Amino acid sequence: GVDRSDSCRVDDFLADNPYTRPRECWSFDLVTDDGIALDARDLRSIRSDWLLDLLSIGDSRILESLSERLVANLLWTFFVLAVVLLDASPPWGLPSLGLRASLAIPSWPLEAGCGLLAIVLVFRTDQSYDRFWEARQRIADLGSVTRSLALLALVHYPPGRARDMLLAHAATFPFALKQHVRGARDLCRLEESWLPYAAPRLGVAMARTELIEMLNEDSVPAALVQSLAAEVGLLLRPQLPRGYAVYAEDSQGQRQAALWQELQGHVDAMSASIAACERLKLTPIPFAYARLTSRYCTLFLAFLPLALLGSDMQLWAVPLVVFGFAYVLFGLEEIGHLIEEPFSVAFTNDGTEDMGGRRTRAASRQCFDNVPSASSSFSVEGDAAESLGGEGEGGS
Repeated sequence: GVDRSDSCRVDDFLADNPYTRPRECWSFDLVTDDGIALDARDLRSIRSDWLLDLLSIGDSRILESLSERLVANLLWTFFVLAVVLLDASPPWGLPSLGLRASLAIPSWPLEAGCGLLAIVLVFRTDQSYDRFWEARQRIADLGSVTRSLALLALVHYPPGRARDMLLAHAATFPFALKQHVRGARDLCRLEESWLPYAAPRLGVAMARTELIEMLNEDSVPAALVQSLAAEVGLLLRPQLPRGYAVYAEDSQGQRQAALWQELQGHVDAMSASIAACERLKLTPIPFAYARLTSRYCTLFLAFLPLALLGSDMQLWAVPLVVFGFAYVLFGLEEIGHLIEEPFSVAFTNDGTEDMGGRRTRAASRQCFDNVPSASSSFSVEGDAAESLGGEGEGGS
């Protein structure tokens, strides 16, 4: 039966400490990839600002990256128009050669090519987004694995060296993988996640030495996984090392074996995340396909002003039409290139990686720029793996 004295103590506690609604609404540290804090509002209405989007086109990073190609197409268009206008009013009494009619081409080849061009661009962009989304899923899975690893450490280990070393690996691994796929090595950033847990147990000098040794390996995340596997493997020893405490200890080692199997599953998942991210990083869409798409767009836009000469369009409108087509076609192609590389730092404000604070809507976030890890859920130091996303204007 239930001890009535315990029930009375609970009733007395609830009577002395009644629940009161918080004065402020609950807030959650959930931010979309383009920097919008999550709340009950419709995200579409927050993102959508037609007038601001239109007026800020001059600040677009896409437009900046397309500037050389747009200028080249406009120069070609102006050259064609200059030849036509010069022929229409020849100087020094020279006869007109009728170049407008001679240079004009029928529009049906471009009309027929529009469908093929649309298929090429859509396929290219879809393939790039599939890579981007897969990377996003991989990093989300990594966040789940590190959270779960930290939870197991906190639940099954008492305060001590064993628990803190597991937390150190869980908090540091996402940052190490982030730097690995970006071709960077930042000791200071890794120390922010490693030292708060490893230093109290190993000493600052020993903890830094161990981290530097892993940093000198060819693959830092692989070295961290190997180190974590060694820590977890201590559970399988006939006798646990001195100072290695675990709640699941028993004389026959069955509980330790069950805990080892669970932890080893997380180690395997972390190792798999390295392989998956490396595959995405090292296997881009074939360059020949990207080059073919670029050439097709260039040829289409080169013949466009010649096709417009045979229409009833006023000559002053031809550059505007060519510019509009060039901006859309080259813009879609450029977006495909950008999202094809999900771990790039091409979207950051200054072209360099921002390890620190959160970005605003004006800067896009990539896959590692907003994904939480064990740290955010279990008070582990740092935000392991901050994230991906898309590009905000001021960006697009």
